[in-house]
Amino acid sequence: MPGLNKSGLAGLFWLLFPGVSAVAFPTGAPPGYTGGFGRPTCYECHFDGEVQSGLAVIQLEGVGRNYVPEKTYTLILSLDRPGVKRAGFQFAVSDRDGNPVGTPAVSTDSLEVIDGYLRTTDASSRQNAWRFLWTAPEAATGELFVNIAANAANDDDSPFGDTIYVREIVLKVDASERKK
Repeated sequence: MPGLNKSGLAGLFWLLFPGVSAVAFPTGAPPGYTGGFGRPTCYECHFDGEVQSGLAVIQLEGVGRNYVPEKTYTLILSLDRPGVKRAGFQFAVSDRDGNPVGTPAVSTDSLEVIDGYLRTTDASSRQNAWRFLWTAPEAATGELFVNIAANAANDDDSPFGDTIYVREIVLKVDASERKK
Protein backbone atom coordinates (compact mmCIF):
# COMPACT_ATOMS: atom_id res chain seq x y z
CA MET A 1 0.00 0.00 0.00
CA PRO A 2 1.57 3.27 -1.05
CA GLY A 3 2.30 5.73 1.72
CA LEU A 4 2.23 3.22 4.61
CA ASN A 5 5.45 2.67 6.49
CA LYS A 6 6.32 -0.42 8.55
CA SER A 7 4.49 0.87 11.64
CA GLY A 8 1.43 1.82 9.60
CA LEU A 9 1.20 -1.62 8.02
CA ALA A 10 1.55 -3.28 11.40
CA GLY A 11 -1.16 -1.06 12.86
CA LEU A 12 -3.48 -2.00 10.00
CA PHE A 13 -2.68 -5.67 10.63
CA TRP A 14 -3.59 -5.39 14.35
CA LEU A 15 -6.87 -3.64 13.46
CA LEU A 16 -7.82 -6.34 10.95
CA PHE A 17 -6.65 -9.28 13.07
CA PRO A 18 -7.02 -8.26 16.74
CA GLY A 19 -6.98 -11.86 18.05
CA VAL A 20 -3.54 -12.62 16.66
CA SER A 21 -0.81 -12.60 19.27
CA ALA A 22 1.52 -9.62 19.11
CA VAL A 23 4.49 -11.76 20.06
CA ALA A 24 6.35 -13.00 16.99
CA PHE A 25 8.83 -15.00 19.10
CA PRO A 26 6.93 -16.00 22.26
CA THR A 27 10.02 -17.57 23.83
CA GLY A 28 12.40 -14.79 22.75
CA ALA A 29 14.19 -13.84 19.57
CA PRO A 30 16.39 -16.46 17.90
CA PRO A 31 20.12 -16.32 18.65
CA GLY A 32 21.93 -13.43 17.00
CA TYR A 33 19.56 -10.51 17.64
CA THR A 34 22.27 -8.34 19.22
CA GLY A 35 22.65 -5.71 16.54
CA GLY A 36 26.37 -6.39 16.19
CA PHE A 37 27.97 -7.09 12.80
CA GLY A 38 24.85 -6.07 10.91
CA ARG A 39 22.62 -8.49 12.78
CA PRO A 40 19.00 -7.68 13.61
CA THR A 41 17.79 -6.42 17.00
CA CYS A 42 14.55 -6.50 19.00
CA TYR A 43 13.41 -3.81 16.53
CA GLU A 44 12.45 -6.57 14.09
CA CYS A 45 9.28 -7.11 16.14
CA HIS A 46 9.14 -4.00 18.38
CA PHE A 47 9.37 -1.43 15.60
CA ASP A 48 7.53 1.58 16.99
CA GLY A 49 10.21 4.27 17.16
CA GLU A 50 13.88 4.47 16.33
CA VAL A 51 16.59 2.24 17.77
CA GLN A 52 18.42 4.14 20.52
CA SER A 53 22.06 3.88 21.53
CA GLY A 54 21.95 5.79 24.82
CA LEU A 55 25.03 4.67 26.74
CA ALA A 56 23.46 5.51 30.09
CA VAL A 57 20.55 3.15 29.47
CA ILE A 58 22.41 -0.16 28.99
CA GLN A 59 25.07 -0.68 31.63
CA LEU A 60 27.48 -3.63 31.87
CA GLU A 61 29.35 -3.96 35.14
CA GLY A 62 32.03 -6.47 36.03
CA VAL A 63 34.52 -6.02 33.21
CA GLY A 64 36.39 -2.89 32.23
CA ARG A 65 37.82 -2.21 28.80
CA ASN A 66 40.35 -5.04 29.09
CA TYR A 67 39.96 -8.78 29.57
CA VAL A 68 42.21 -11.59 30.76
CA PRO A 69 42.04 -14.81 28.69
CA GLU A 70 40.28 -17.70 30.49
CA LYS A 71 39.19 -15.46 33.36
CA THR A 72 35.58 -15.81 34.52
CA TYR A 73 33.81 -12.51 35.11
CA THR A 74 30.60 -11.94 37.06
CA LEU A 75 28.69 -9.46 34.94
CA ILE A 76 25.63 -7.38 35.72
CA LEU A 77 23.69 -6.06 32.76
CA SER A 78 21.05 -3.44 33.52
CA LEU A 79 18.52 -1.51 31.51
CA ASP A 80 17.81 1.82 33.19
CA ARG A 81 14.80 3.54 31.68
CA PRO A 82 12.00 5.20 33.66
CA GLY A 83 8.59 3.65 33.17
CA VAL A 84 9.76 0.32 31.79
CA LYS A 85 7.31 -2.44 32.75
CA ARG A 86 8.95 -5.40 30.99
CA ALA A 87 12.43 -5.81 29.62
CA GLY A 88 14.58 -8.24 27.73
CA PHE A 89 17.95 -8.40 26.06
CA GLN A 90 20.30 -10.45 23.96
CA PHE A 91 24.06 -10.39 24.59
CA ALA A 92 27.10 -11.80 22.81
CA VAL A 93 30.84 -11.34 22.86
CA SER A 94 32.31 -11.85 19.40
CA ASP A 95 35.68 -11.90 17.69
CA ARG A 96 36.41 -9.51 14.83
CA ASP A 97 34.69 -11.90 12.39
CA GLY A 98 31.45 -11.77 14.38
CA ASN A 99 31.72 -15.29 15.84
CA PRO A 100 30.60 -15.60 19.47
CA VAL A 101 33.57 -16.30 21.75
CA GLY A 102 33.97 -16.94 25.43
CA THR A 103 31.35 -18.73 27.44
CA PRO A 104 28.30 -17.08 28.98
CA ALA A 105 26.86 -19.14 31.83
CA VAL A 106 23.64 -18.90 33.81
CA SER A 107 22.15 -20.80 36.71
CA THR A 108 18.58 -19.49 36.74
CA ASP A 109 15.51 -19.90 34.59
CA SER A 110 15.50 -16.18 33.77
CA LEU A 111 18.37 -16.40 31.27
CA GLU A 112 19.45 -18.94 28.68
CA VAL A 113 22.41 -19.48 26.38
CA ILE A 114 21.88 -20.63 22.80
CA ASP A 115 24.81 -20.96 20.38
CA GLY A 116 26.95 -18.52 22.37
CA TYR A 117 24.20 -15.90 22.67
CA LEU A 118 22.74 -15.04 26.07
CA ARG A 119 19.11 -13.95 26.20
CA THR A 120 16.35 -13.32 28.68
CA THR A 121 13.44 -15.70 29.08
CA ASP A 122 9.90 -14.71 29.90
CA ALA A 123 10.63 -15.50 33.55
CA SER A 124 12.95 -12.48 33.72
CA SER A 125 10.86 -9.99 31.80
CA ARG A 126 9.80 -8.11 34.94
CA GLN A 127 13.43 -7.46 35.89
CA ASN A 128 15.69 -4.69 34.64
CA ALA A 129 19.03 -6.10 35.86
CA TRP A 130 20.55 -9.52 35.36
CA ARG A 131 23.64 -11.22 36.80
CA PHE A 132 25.53 -13.89 34.86
CA LEU A 133 29.01 -15.31 34.31
CA TRP A 134 31.17 -14.92 31.22
CA THR A 135 34.49 -16.71 30.72
CA ALA A 136 36.88 -15.04 28.29
CA PRO A 137 38.26 -17.20 25.48
CA GLU A 138 41.48 -19.16 26.05
CA ALA A 139 43.62 -17.43 23.48
CA ALA A 140 44.38 -13.73 23.59
CA THR A 141 42.47 -13.01 20.38
CA GLY A 142 42.88 -9.25 20.48
CA GLU A 143 39.79 -7.07 20.41
CA LEU A 144 36.46 -8.57 21.36
CA PHE A 145 33.11 -6.95 20.70
CA VAL A 146 30.31 -7.03 23.27
CA ASN A 147 26.98 -6.44 21.54
CA ILE A 148 23.76 -5.96 23.46
CA ALA A 149 20.24 -5.28 22.19
CA ALA A 150 17.59 -4.57 24.82
CA ASN A 151 13.86 -3.94 24.79
CA ALA A 152 12.29 -1.55 27.30
CA ALA A 153 8.66 -2.57 26.91
CA ASN A 154 5.41 -1.02 28.09
CA ASP A 155 3.70 -4.42 28.68
CA ASP A 156 0.72 -3.90 26.38
CA ASP A 157 1.32 -7.11 24.37
CA SER A 158 1.82 -5.21 21.13
CA PRO A 159 4.87 -4.10 19.15
CA PHE A 160 3.97 -0.45 19.83
CA GLY A 161 5.31 1.84 22.55
CA ASP A 162 8.46 -0.19 23.25
CA THR A 163 11.93 1.30 22.97
CA ILE A 164 14.89 -0.67 21.66
CA TYR A 165 18.44 0.11 22.75
CA VAL A 166 21.74 -1.18 21.41
CA ARG A 167 25.24 -0.94 22.76
CA GLU A 168 28.65 -2.12 21.64
CA ILE A 169 31.64 -2.31 23.96
CA VAL A 170 35.13 -3.11 22.68
CA LEU A 171 37.34 -5.19 24.98
CA LYS A 172 41.10 -5.46 24.51
CA VAL A 173 43.45 -8.07 25.89
CA ASP A 174 44.97 -6.90 29.16
CA ALA A 175 48.46 -5.59 28.23
CA SER A 176 50.12 -7.67 30.94
CA GLU A 177 48.66 -10.84 29.38
CA ARG A 178 50.17 -10.27 25.92
CA LYS A 179 53.67 -11.08 27.18
CA LYS A 180 52.73 -14.50 28.57
